[in-house]
Amino acid sequence: MVIETPDNVFKFDDENQELLFGFSSVLSDFEYKRIRHRLQKGKYDAVAINNRWIGSIAPIGYTWDKNTKQLNVNPDEKKIVRKMVELALLGYSSRLIADKVNQLGYRSRKGIPFKTDRVLGILQNRVYLGESKYNSKRLKKVAIAKDTHEVIMTEEEFNQIQALFKSRRSKENLQSLGIKSPVNKLLVCGVCGVCGKGMTIQLNNKVRKAGRNYSFYQIRPCRHQVDLDTKCHNGGVSIYKVENAVIEALKLYKQELVQSLVSLLDEDTSDLENSLKSNLESLETDLAKEERKAKRLLDLYLDEELDKQSYQQKKQALEDIISALKNEINLVSHKLESVDASAQVNKVKGIIEMIDSFEEMELEEQNATLKLIISGIVFTKTAETNNEPVIDIKWREL
Repeated sequence: MVIETPDNVFKFDDENQELLFGFSSVLSDFEYKRIRHRLQKGKYDAVAINNRWIGSIAPIGYTWDKNTKQLNVNPDEKKIVRKMVELALLGYSSRLIADKVNQLGYRSRKGIPFKTDRVLGILQNRVYLGESKYNSKRLKKVAIAKDTHEVIMTEEEFNQIQALFKSRRSKENLQSLGIKSPVNKLLVCGVCGVCGKGMTIQLNNKVRKAGRNYSFYQIRPCRHQVDLDTKCHNGGVSIYKVENAVIEALKLYKQELVQSLVSLLDEDTSDLENSLKSNLESLETDLAKEERKAKRLLDLYLDEELDKQSYQQKKQALEDIISALKNEINLVSHKLESVDASAQVNKVKGIIEMIDSFEEMELEEQNATLKLIISGIVFTKTAETNNEPVIDIKWREL
């Protein structure tokens, strides 16, 4: 057998040439690995030392300047990203954001309508914060550089969007088709769901009179397994009762916002700072409580008072709450560090305008608005409440 290369001809019937080929292969492999290592090191240094973005294709919103080796903002594409950011901050889901930007005629560089996963990818990409990142598995190091290019999204906007997206994730009602009510995926069981157990909304079509269908949406009674022998006993109710109560609560909340606006217009942020501090203390207390619950749960499992399946289910629920609380604490802490009266004025005015037009909004917009200003609606209907529905609205910090 004979192998010809640009430099040599190897005849394998000659043992010396066969040995030479083996040495050449080892050296070539070694040099190949060295080249790959140098390439990886070069890319890592480009980010870590030279403070540059590296990548094959510039993300939408930017163009790559080969001469300066920098990302530059593309004004036309920036409009698309900013519209997504604005809609996300208004509480729109990734699916609704995709629908809205497509309706406005925005398209990808290839002329393709935006889909949910693309929207999420954009809104979760820290490159829009002016950051660059390179993760080298070969070097086992990660390089992160800040201020490598002009930002399109601020840190506060990014954190708030991630918190809003996370707050909407629910393991319950994932298979529901469409939005049934403005309070969709905001309801939390006040009996067993203080730990985050959501309540679902279902269609009750069993009510018929004189051959006519009087179907309506209702909150489904919670029958979550509290422990091995006990199920939750929280009742259900027609959804319109909760919707009406929420509308009344919005009117009262608007009055608070108007009072807050008066202080902000005088550039007095003391009320805002006190509110943020109070909320932060409350969140930290809740976090400590949930962490104690997680420790007690582990003790029960180790003492064999809980089976493995029950332990894992409860553990996962607690971990989700702890993670959500930590995210909320980070968000509130960031707001407290960067209190800006003028920025807060615009935000409060925007919320007041949304509340004023709430009843004229489409159903999806009502739901998005409530998710923007409410983190949860705790619902309770038990013998202790005389079987009357009671709600406790958890307002978000603006």
